[in-house]
Amino acid sequence: HIRPRFDIMGGVSVVADTLSEGKGTDMKTAIVNGQEISAEAVQFELDRLVRFYKGCNGLKTGSTAKAGFCVSVTAEREGMGLIAVVMGAETSQDRFQACKQLLDYGFANFALITHQLPETTLIPVKLGVSDSVRVIPAQHIQLLIDKSQLNQINIRTELADTVCAPVSQGQQVGMLTVQMGEQVLQQVPLVAETAVSKLTWWQIFLSLLRQLAG
Repeated sequence: HIRPRFDIMGGVSVVADTLSEGKGTDMKTAIVNGQEISAEAVQFELDRLVRFYKGCNGLKTGSTAKAGFCVSVTAEREGMGLIAVVMGAETSQDRFQACKQLLDYGFANFALITHQLPETTLIPVKLGVSDSVRVIPAQHIQLLIDKSQLNQINIRTELADTVCAPVSQGQQVGMLTVQMGEQVLQQVPLVAETAVSKLTWWQIFLSLLRQLAG
């Protein structure tokens, strides 16, 4: 097995996040896989990754007499990350070319569907200390599909008209459904982002007085 200067798959991609956030501008050294290396060396490897393939953020090579030339590469474009693995290539150049072809195919033919509810997605709360509560998905919505099927995707949101207090954080108040034609691809519960306590009798009484006075 031939190992590169350091394991990019396990280390440089982490340092890349640090550099991309602007934390690496004054950094002189970094710890990658337990080894202290210069920030210049990290930046050199990151630049080499970008030159290799647009969006590339991880790379690990290796070779043996029996396995041939091998490589695993990670790349990300428009929020979609792919991993390409090539084993048994006859030459070093062959493995990289094969990886590029795999990644090109993936990015050209597949898309990542994500969906976020508007921050203004609220549901009215009866007899609560708040009049409404924000609604959020119970889990991240993410689906990988063939690009040719994008126009068949339909995302439907169903919410209860109102909920009665008390409302607990994470309480289900609706459902988000992702469909392709008649086929249901994913269903995610919609839940209350925060808890809402029930009004006390005294608070209800004061509210009625304010309404009468107004």
